[in-house]
Amino acid sequence: MRQAYFLISWVVLISFSYGQADTTSTGEVVDAEILIEKEKQIRFPIASKLSKSPTAKDKGPSPMDVSFAPITPDFTWPSYNRQVNAVEPVALPGSPEFNHYVQLGYGNYASPLAALGTNYPINQSLSIIGDAFYESYRSGPVNDQNSGSSFGRIHVSLPYETEKILLTPRVSYQANGFNFYGNTNRIFNGFPSEPAPEAAARDLQIDVELKGKGKSINYSFQPQFFRTNHLLKDSASINKETGFQFQGTFDIRLDSAFDAGVDIQGNQSAYSGLLSYDRSLFKLTPWVTHLKGNLLIKAGFTVASGEISDINSESGFYPFAKLDWDFDEKWKLFGFFDSNIQWNGLNTRLTENPFLEDSLVILNTRVTSSFGGGIKGTLADRLSIKAEARLENVEDLPFYIPSASDSSRFTLVYDERTVNVVTVQSEASLAIGHHHDVTLHVRLMDYTTKTEDEPWHLPTYIIKLLTSHKLKEKLLISTELIMKGGIKGTLADRLSI
Repeated sequence: MRQAYFLISWVVLISFSYGQADTTSTGEVVDAEILIEKEKQIRFPIASKLSKSPTAKDKGPSPMDVSFAPITPDFTWPSYNRQVNAVEPVALPGSPEFNHYVQLGYGNYASPLAALGTNYPINQSLSIIGDAFYESYRSGPVNDQNSGSSFGRIHVSLPYETEKILLTPRVSYQANGFNFYGNTNRIFNGFPSEPAPEAAARDLQIDVELKGKGKSINYSFQPQFFRTNHLLKDSASINKETGFQFQGTFDIRLDSAFDAGVDIQGNQSAYSGLLSYDRSLFKLTPWVTHLKGNLLIKAGFTVASGEISDINSESGFYPFAKLDWDFDEKWKLFGFFDSNIQWNGLNTRLTENPFLEDSLVILNTRVTSSFGGGIKGTLADRLSIKAEARLENVEDLPFYIPSASDSSRFTLVYDERTVNVVTVQSEASLAIGHHHDVTLHVRLMDYTTKTEDEPWHLPTYIIKLLTSHKLKEKLLISTELIMKGGIKGTLADRLSI
């Protein structure tokens, strides 16, 4: 019945659219890079790794685990997020008029890396957006095993625009090659180590976005086909997911003070590994906004229904409200209450940690309540400040622990009860003249688990430092340093509990 409801909703929409015992934790540098861009900046979301490979021996008081997050070409994917990341995407500061980039820095275990990308318009309708990245580890974290990692992707879009509609078909393909290094089971039992097996993760996405507008209405609809394959090189798949999803929105201006609208999202997929199951989720979100003087209020709710075959089914009601108050020309107070259910896919999990085994139970993450607030504004026109605090109650927040059968791989676990997450963060951005910018972001997190000893593989602090320097008309140099720490989840951490 639910599948039929899913299909009927899809047909109606497409028809309308057309007309995460204490242990000692250490801080880790996870990203340090220099970005040189030429001709036009591309602002890309950063796909930060959350993974940290298991350790079988003491690496010293302050091991360095560095991971690189490439900046990807600038185009719009669905506004809903298929990933629940501990690190938000970071927009590089600077001028938006550069179109090609070269990226140099250090990746995992202080290994050199390089990346380049381009956004090349062929004509007024067609542009090719692509990037490439390669990183080679100097050695693996266990027993000095040599290993390597390579990553590449390409995006192609073909926008067609008239006065009232914008139709944009897109194709995206990305491939990641790496090694399952770090298997200590054989060494513990007196056997020699084996070569780290080569693995790959490949993701294909095909979507078409339709945007339209009228005198007082705006609408959009975006269906997408996706296929994610996690496999050993030249062998069968470890994990695979194929599915279809869509999102749509419709909003109307009622008068000068009120807007109203409805958002809709549907997901359907089939997962196969050691386990096989089908998953679905449907969300309907009506909302309204009201502007009265310097006060903006948005409120609404989400009705959701989904299931995982032979595992569980879920439905729920998730209200939300947000308030923004411009109490001064340069300062704003904001507060919010939120709740939601977040679709997670295989690509979500592989983005956070590619070293996964083949018996994954992928659950949707439910934020039963999230409330907080903060302040943002500017000082002397050159220094902008933002501070925020929030408390969240989260169900089915995924953690990663080493597999019992193979310490080089991880499996998914979930706390059996609600995880309480407290987040305090602040950000300061300083413009130095007209060509230099510096941004510092600090985020502190505290997790209270019930059945799990630790929030495995989730950081307790994140520090980001970004600078941007425009040297010439068409030359921009940006630097970025990201540190995260307090991560617990290695084999040594678990054995110490």
